[in-house]
Amino acid sequence: MPLSIDKLINMLEKKGFIIRKYFIQDNFCRFVEILSINTIDRYYIAISDKYQFVPRTSDASIVYRIKSIPLLKADNLSHKYAGKIDDKLISDTYDEIQLNSQYPYEIENCENTDMEKNLTTQYKRPIILKDVAESDNMILQDIFRQLKRLQYCVKFLKYRFCIIYKGYLAVLHQDESIECFRIRKHQETNDRDLYITIDLEVFYENSRVLIDDLEQLQNGIRAILDKNQDVQSKHLEKMIEKQYQILQIINKINEKKCDIRNDLERFKKLFMTVDNYITDILDKIDAINQRIQITQNDEQAKYIKRKNYEYKKVTELYNKKEQIANAIIELRKYEHNLSLNTDRLLFDNNIMLDKIFKNLIDLSQLIK
Repeated sequence: MPLSIDKLINMLEKKGFIIRKYFIQDNFCRFVEILSINTIDRYYIAISDKYQFVPRTSDASIVYRIKSIPLLKADNLSHKYAGKIDDKLISDTYDEIQLNSQYPYEIENCENTDMEKNLTTQYKRPIILKDVAESDNMILQDIFRQLKRLQYCVKFLKYRFCIIYKGYLAVLHQDESIECFRIRKHQETNDRDLYITIDLEVFYENSRVLIDDLEQLQNGIRAILDKNQDVQSKHLEKMIEKQYQILQIINKINEKKCDIRNDLERFKKLFMTVDNYITDILDKIDAINQRIQITQNDEQAKYIKRKNYEYKKVTELYNKKEQIANAIIELRKYEHNLSLNTDRLLFDNNIMLDKIFKNLIDLSQLIK
């Protein structure tokens, strides 16, 4: 006998859950928000397309329609000023939550899991959303990264997460893909709300241990977020304490630039000096050539010998001149590299620090 919405409601009630909201796409339920009567924790059940559930007419007041927002992955886009993400650091920071049961999903072939490949591909390209305001797009990108980080907590479990922000529902699926929906007529706030999501099939298969699993997951994710709050705030404090080093580093860079420019001036003067010597010798060789034309025998041989000597000298000077020119070119390249990278790093740092301090202001607003 096919599963119906009434049977789902009855099953949930037997497990101590009630339905708070239905989320409908193409007239069928895609997600259901449920509430545990015992713990007052909320969860989302993700419902496959093959279950064509239609909410009861009497539940119309808690039905919300959702529209999928297309995700675009562009090779030529990058998160400005975000820096390179250290995947190993994220994996180490967001500890995996261990459930007592893990039934029936014990970890299998863990040693064969290519974690490096998995971690790398998760951040391979930025995700952008089509037809979404730029300000919302930036925040949703941040939410997607947050979901990806939380993924490490449950990487071997059959539970995932979703986050509600304004009228958006961002869902992290079992295959680690992200799906984003716009919730129509949903009360919009700037608050972020985190839910554990459960596939309907998992809900059935894990029904024997579901309550214990969910309670452990709730406690686990709260503990991880608390721990990371501690670690990240201490790390930020250490970085801010080191800000005085910036001026010391800049002073050393300026000293290095000054040394480079002094060396450049010295090499330029040496270059001009060598060039003047070459001009003088070439004048001598011209004069010798004139003497060769009007002399003969031993006297002519003497001028030819002298000419060869001057040619040897001028050849050495040309080599010296080339070495000096190469040294000048290398010094200029070094100066340009130093200046350009200093400009790049300081500019990026100022942008990121500006974001950091704005975030600190936002952080202080959370407790008001």
